[in-house]
Amino acid sequence: MMGWGLQIGQIPVMVETEELGMWEYGQHCSPNKGWPCYFQPVSACDRLSVEYQGVDERVHSRADGIVEAALKPLNEFEGRVQGMKTHGELWWRAQLVNRIVRPNFKTLSMVRRIRNALGLTNPYISVHIRMGDSCTHKGRLAFQTKPSEVGCVGAAAYAQAANKMSEIYGIKTVFLATDDSDAVAVMRSSGLEVKTLNLERGKLFNSSWLIETRIATKSVNTTDISQSAILDLLLLSQGDYFIGSFGGHMSRLAFEMMVGKHGFVVPYISVDKPWCFRAQKDYGTGFIDFC
Repeated sequence: MMGWGLQIGQIPVMVETEELGMWEYGQHCSPNKGWPCYFQPVSACDRLSVEYQGVDERVHSRADGIVEAALKPLNEFEGRVQGMKTHGELWWRAQLVNRIVRPNFKTLSMVRRIRNALGLTNPYISVHIRMGDSCTHKGRLAFQTKPSEVGCVGAAAYAQAANKMSEIYGIKTVFLATDDSDAVAVMRSSGLEVKTLNLERGKLFNSSWLIETRIATKSVNTTDISQSAILDLLLLSQGDYFIGSFGGHMSRLAFEMMVGKHGFVVPYISVDKPWCFRAQKDYGTGFIDFC
C-alpha cells in the first residue's frame, strides 16, 4: 500500500496487532514480533499504529488487493524524452521495494556473517530457482506451454543460462537460492563456483502444501523458513547479475531490489516470463520485458 499512499499524499503505516494480525514470517520473534523481527519500520508512524486498531476504513489488508494506480509511477515522474518514457513501472517498483525492505541491524549482521562464512564476494551472479509447492500453481506454469504440459522450468535451464552469462561477463561465482536439493546438484555440475545456504531442503520444502499453509498449521519450523527466505532474498539482491523466473514473486522482488540498489537494469535472464506480464498484449508479438 506504500505506492497507493504516495499516490494520494498520505503516509503509509504498517499496522500489526494480535487482533488484526501480524506478518506471519516474523511471529516467532520476541519481543519484536512481525515486521520488526527482521526489518526497519515502514515509516516513523508505525509506532503509533496501535491507535488505529479497530478503525476499519483506515486499515487495509492483503485481501483488499492492490490498487492498479499504486503500481504506476507518480504523475510528476511521468514524461517522455524523444518518445520514450522517462520512468516506467520497473523503476517505480524498484524504488518502492528498496524503501520497504530495509533490514534492521540484527538482520544486516546475520547477512554479513553468512557472506563471510560462504566466502561470497562481488561480483557474482544471483540465481533463484523455486520449485516445490509453487510448481503446482497455474501462475507459475511455463510461459511457452499449455498448463497441462509443464510446471516450473527445470534446473538445467538455469544452469545453461548461468553458463551463458558467465561466458559473456567472465563471472564464475554464483549465489544460488533454491528450495530444491536437486537444483543445487545441477548447478554445481555446471562448472561454476556455486555458493548456497546450508539447508535441509528436503525437510523444509519438500511438500505440495503452500508454505503459508504449513506455517499456519505449524507443520514447519517458522524460524528456519523465514530466516532462509530473508537471507536468500538479501543475498540475491546484493549480486551483480540475475537469473530467475519472472513468473514467481521471489525472483521478481530480488530483481527489483537489485535494480533499485544499482540504479540501472542489471544484466538478467528470465527462464520463463518477461517482467511485464502485459508484454504480448501491449506490444504485439515481441517480448519487451518492461512496462
